[in-house]
Amino acid sequence: QACCRLLECIALAKLPLPVKMQLRLLDSIDESIKHAMEPVQLQAVAALRVFMRSYFPVNDLGLPSPRLQTRVVDKYCDLIKTADIASLTRGFALALGCLPKHLISFSLENLNKVTDILCYATQTDFRVGDEPDAETRRNAITALVEVYCEVGPMIQEEEGGEEGQEGDGETIKQVTVRPKFGFSAEKTTLVFETLMTATKDYSMDKRGDVGSWSRIAAMEGLEKVMLSAHQADLHPSQRKKEVEGVPTVAAVTTAAEEKEEEGKEKVTKEVYVTKEMITRMVATMLKQLCEKLDNVRSRAGAVLERLLNNDTCTLSHLIPQRNELRTILFKQNDENDLTVNWGLASETFPKMVKVMELSEYHNAIVSGLILSVGGLTEAVVKSSSKSLLEWTRNKKKQNDVKTLSKLSDVLLSLFLLYPGEDRVILPLMKTIELLLENEIFDFLCATSTESATSTSLSSTTELAFGEDLLMKVKKELYRSTNVVKLFTSLNIALTLLRFISLKPLAFELVLELLGHRYPRVRKHSAEQFHTKLFIDETLVNAEVYDLVLDILRCTVWDADVTSARQERDSIASAVGVRMTEIVSAPKKAKAKAKDELDSYQHLVNEVGY
Repeated sequence: QACCRLLECIALAKLPLPVKMQLRLLDSIDESIKHAMEPVQLQAVAALRVFMRSYFPVNDLGLPSPRLQTRVVDKYCDLIKTADIASLTRGFALALGCLPKHLISFSLENLNKVTDILCYATQTDFRVGDEPDAETRRNAITALVEVYCEVGPMIQEEEGGEEGQEGDGETIKQVTVRPKFGFSAEKTTLVFETLMTATKDYSMDKRGDVGSWSRIAAMEGLEKVMLSAHQADLHPSQRKKEVEGVPTVAAVTTAAEEKEEEGKEKVTKEVYVTKEMITRMVATMLKQLCEKLDNVRSRAGAVLERLLNNDTCTLSHLIPQRNELRTILFKQNDENDLTVNWGLASETFPKMVKVMELSEYHNAIVSGLILSVGGLTEAVVKSSSKSLLEWTRNKKKQNDVKTLSKLSDVLLSLFLLYPGEDRVILPLMKTIELLLENEIFDFLCATSTESATSTSLSSTTELAFGEDLLMKVKKELYRSTNVVKLFTSLNIALTLLRFISLKPLAFELVLELLGHRYPRVRKHSAEQFHTKLFIDETLVNAEVYDLVLDILRCTVWDADVTSARQERDSIASAVGVRMTEIVSAPKKAKAKAKDELDSYQHLVNEVGY
């Protein structure tokens, strides 16, 4: 690490070195980039960044030598793609990002090669040898952003004055494109989509949520890439104002509009940044701002603050409902204090539930909020649950049926977006359980003696939510081995028993869990069902009430599954529910999910011994 720092200082001082010595020192830097310790890699990359800019000059045409291109860019790309040692892919991914512009973009083919290999390395299915590597993905994201900011988009720059006239006497402005390669609108979209995909990286290993490293790098990268790409959409006069920090008007004039006003030039310019891209980016930041990790919320909030509060940047004015977001998220009563401690759950979540009022970001907020409400961290669960309940109770008090119905639709849609993914489904079910227990969705469920007078919706709409929810929960339970998920589904079914029209479906789900193959699940289901019946005697007919209680009390539910199911069937016939026979498929040996830290082989691959 100290040697790399020395080489960095030599390059900063630009001490004269013969070419042979430059190559030897470059080899030394490459050896340090391979090192297993991250601080050594980072210092080696810092040395490489300065070294490649201080030495190895370009030729008269501004191009690097073919030997240098092969020695550096081609070598680094090949190692990222083929190396089976994690320290190599981590280090050389970062190394690609620190290279100067003339080495990366001297040809369109070379630029595409570097971009494609980095995009490939950011994917969750990228393997180093046979194992995934979170650090490689994170470093590839960082490098991809650095490459884009170093090269930049292809910008048409005006040179010269007005020359020539058309037939009607209209003057034409000459536009010259300098002979350089940059990112096209198509490649910019590829980089944008790659970063958006990285914000959905929720990979886990024994260290915890290692995917959060990629999500943080991608969020910060999206800001830089969009700001750089937006320069290509600006008129040169606006571009100059942004560089000088001159405040711009809220109504942004695009390059196409400027051309139409000035000369109606016939060339159609590519659009790099669209409103749809900005909306998706801000929605992603807001979703991460609602999630359970304090560090992720802090970084997402910092990015969002810079985007919303930068009045000199025209990109900020493209954000949908920007003024409303600023009013909700920041302390406007003190102009000198616009910051918020986004890592503090008690300060963040009360603001985030208010953003659910904005239609553009409602879905993103809900999809992030459920992960906090149904999470494990006590402080986060307490703050997020309290904020959500206060907001929904206010809506119910205001009789805002439309907003609550939209919330229920979004919650149900998440079952379809993430089928079988317990990372999302379990917190989602816990959130729905919380809202049902607090009678938030009573008006959406089937009519009962308690809610028949208060509901204002038709019975068709009422039945849709409860039936759809129970069917989706039942589908999620098929072959599920997650005990917490099974318990949560039981709580949902027991809560819905009080609605007359939902009783058959709810009873069927409860009885299925009474006959579950896990003794623990059968015993817990019987205890909870007994407690529910003891509290509310109206859930079953008075004629069979004592019989059902006796069966629940006297049966040893965690004993033999066959006898337990026979008693379960007795309860089913007493309450008038017909159990459907489920034919089990032959069991297959299930391969254990492989954790990259399970064996010493991971350490061997990482260090390279």
